[in-house]
Amino acid sequence: MELFYFFNPKNPYPVDSEGKYLHIKKNISSEEQICDLYEQGLNFPYFGKNWDALADCLRDLDFIKEKKILIFHEDIPFELSTEDKKIYVRILFYVVKHWHNYPEHKIFVYFPECYKSEINNLISGF
Repeated sequence: MELFYFFNPKNPYPVDSEGKYLHIKKNISSEEQICDLYEQGLNFPYFGKNWDALADCLRDLDFIKEKKILIFHEDIPFELSTEDKKIYVRILFYVVKHWHNYPEHKIFVYFPECYKSEINNLISGF
């Protein structure tokens, strides 16, 4: 089971007409910024705008009709905060694993391939 996917930024993102897309732009530096992107991009019906709420909302996707959720990153958010970066990537790791066990939704998380080693280091031992 692939938990994260890595792409060449020179190529276009994979297209899936049945999926809901979320684009995480470069240089996200705060929990508030990333939470705003998720709230707006996935139309969360409720949201406390913190790490726990993000994890909760990504585990409860009944409000999204699309079965596939595709999250594309231009980089790894939180370049200046290793702790926030680790929390964020581990939340994604956790929810991808969660949805692997349920047929209602699947979450696909993409990062540029140049971040593969760093991502693997952030989730090692988790």
